Amino acid sequence: MRRAQLLLEEMLPLDDDRRVEVDVWLACLMRSRMDESPAEQRREGWSGERHLCRLAVASRHGLPHPERIGQEFADAGPEGQAMRLHVFMDGLTLQTAACPHHFTLQAVRRMVHDELCRLAEAPSR
Repeated sequence: MRRAQLLLEEMLPLDDDRRVEVDVWLACLMRSRMDESPAEQRREGWSGERHLCRLAVASRHGLPHPERIGQEFADAGPEGQAMRLHVFMDGLTLQTAACPHHFTLQAVRRMVHDELCRLAEAPSR
């Protein structure tokens, strides 16, 4: 659980350094809608985030970790969980970046923890 939690927290603006990283990432995402020059970074960033979500799912279910970015789970169950976790994390990242005054550090960490607990309760296969 701890490993999965720490992996996912790296994507969130939980301190000054990560807040700057998220702000830059969101600015790049917005720019890539009008300018294709950051398109490769957008694709790589998306793949990296999905990989972190796959690692978190694997950690929660005791599954082998995907060895490389882009490697999907052979089973649709964990792959679907990684997809849903990715969507959850993107939403949480956006909301905590856009409206930080609505979220305490403890509340954000609790939301990630609760989502990881839901993963553990759901069958992985």
